[in-house]
Amino acid sequence: IAHGICRGILYLNSVGIFHHDLRCRNVMITSFMEPKLANFHFARMMTDPSINISNILEVINWMAPEKMREYAPNSVKIPYTQKCEIFSFGMLLWEFAYGRTPYENKDMDSIIKHVMNGQREECSYIHDPKNDQAIKEYIKIVRRAWEHIEEERITIGELYLELTGLLKKGIPNRFTPTESSSCPETSTMAIKGQMTELKLDDDIFSEKILPLEEGIRLHRTGIWENKKLAFGCFKENSKLGNATAMYWYARYFLDGHYTNENRSEERKSLDKAKALKIFKMAADEDNADAQLLYAFTLPNTKRNRENFLSYLKRAADNGNDIAMYHLADIYLNGKRNIPCNKQLGLRYLKLSALKKNELSLRLAKAMNVNIYDSNDANDS
Repeated sequence: IAHGICRGILYLNSVGIFHHDLRCRNVMITSFMEPKLANFHFARMMTDPSINISNILEVINWMAPEKMREYAPNSVKIPYTQKCEIFSFGMLLWEFAYGRTPYENKDMDSIIKHVMNGQREECSYIHDPKNDQAIKEYIKIVRRAWEHIEEERITIGELYLELTGLLKKGIPNRFTPTESSSCPETSTMAIKGQMTELKLDDDIFSEKILPLEEGIRLHRTGIWENKKLAFGCFKENSKLGNATAMYWYARYFLDGHYTNENRSEERKSLDKAKALKIFKMAADEDNADAQLLYAFTLPNTKRNRENFLSYLKRAADNGNDIAMYHLADIYLNGKRNIPCNKQLGLRYLKLSALKKNELSLRLAKAMNVNIYDSNDANDS
């Protein structure tokens, strides 16, 4: 099972994705005892910035020491790297073997202090002549994965090869530590996941999922054959929980890029409804472009007014200059039955213009607004 989980992580990394939340709870087990990675809520492309985890208490037990530094006084944001992923996998391997949550009796501050001091969970076990050597090798892998200095940690490729070697030798599914486990037998490998699953069957590795960046590049060529490939790319990456892929997948339904035939009005209506659902999923994952298009795809009704404004503001807060421009236009001109608010309108106009939005620059020039004057831009 540990080997299968590693194979899933290796596959994710091969398509440029970090899971960001590796622990037994996010591994599902089939009736054939095959592992599937689940819960891709925090998963991101390797090149994407990390997002703040809302409930740090849930993941601190598996977190790499370099990421823990973010929670020290006067700290700065630390990038999430493959070495962070490997450390978390090392903690998962320990959790899997011993059947309990790492540091289960410690609070958050105690865990951070313990880990930052280079200390880890104990790796004790009852002597078993038949399995001693395999268990020692497994423990060695775990310890190499949670090395304090990230550069000294085992690579994901080495980790996979080491577990492959152990798989051939055979190893018990769980060690029996010198103290009794607090987990019931049925929860050894945490069997629940909440979101998209990633199948780890052998045939998945023969299917090449295009990286999202390649899908976007293909889309921008404007060639129909390339768009078909891009559509498949966006669909498959959406299944992995990637919010940017969801945004593009929704756009293909909204704009009809998935077909080179003329769509009927009924088809357009159905596609728009589908796009709206996908936009919302991506918007709720904090994708600014999806928040913008979700707002404008909503029917323009009194019932949707609050939702429209909420998602448009979220897009603006996430740095979307087009959303800022539209908010400026709305507040300056009282559009969509939203009361005028000149101060707020000027604030959004200046923010958008400072991001070089052409429409905002033109409007600011026409209104004789100095976009570098911060008097209104910082007032709410």
